[in-house]
Amino acid sequence: MFLTFHGSDRTLHQDKFRADEVAYNLFHRIAEAERATCLKTSDDASERNDAFGNEK
Repeated sequence: MFLTFHGSDRTLHQDKFRADEVAYNLFHRIAEAERATCLKTSDDASERNDAFGNEK
């Protein structure tokens, strides 16, 4: 089951995610976009995001 989340979600700030990512990588930038679609598993083990169009 997938749940929606946004750029401030704790998922992006957990050690298990940050261990392989940098703080301002593309995943973080997309999650901050107003029209981004961000999904995660209910156990926070997997994340996915997409941004459609350009944010202005």
